[in-house]
Amino acid sequence: MKRFLCSLLCLLLCFSLFGCQKKETMPILEPVEFFYLQNTFSYTDAETIIGSEPREAAGHREDLPYLLELYFRGPQNDALAQPFPDGCNLVSSSTRNSKTITVVITDSFSTLTGMDLSIACVCLAKTVSGITGYPTVIIRTETKLLDGKRSITVRDGKPVLFDDYIAPTTTE
Repeated sequence: MKRFLCSLLCLLLCFSLFGCQKKETMPILEPVEFFYLQNTFSYTDAETIIGSEPREAAGHREDLPYLLELYFRGPQNDALAQPFPDGCNLVSSSTRNSKTITVVITDSFSTLTGMDLSIACVCLAKTVSGITGYPTVIIRTETKLLDGKRSITVRDGKPVLFDDYIAPTTTE
């Protein structure tokens, strides 16, 4: 009787596995990269504290307000964290020349200071540069200063946001 019951339970368990399948994800037709803070990182690794995730931009590739609205909602990937305070959104954007774009963010962005502000500005600038193609991004808020400055300018490139200093070892 025990064998029959065990066999029946094993058979039922096998049948229940047919309901398990990998969730299919839709392919991204027009990807854009959204940059966020990584949840976990090591100070000894050569990786940066900023990570990215691809998002779908089909039909909205040139619509910066729409894409930044999605961006400020936060990451979908659990390995990434939102570097922006609640209420951040794009107020306006303007271009000076073929290399510079200015983005004006709501005043809630001005609550960030120090390293948090630097990281948020780099994430935002890399995202805006990727969407628009402008290598220089000037970030301002509507009426408030950003850590005592009217604006922060970030030029595209690879910012070094990790400490690669190797302390000298002493030998005795």
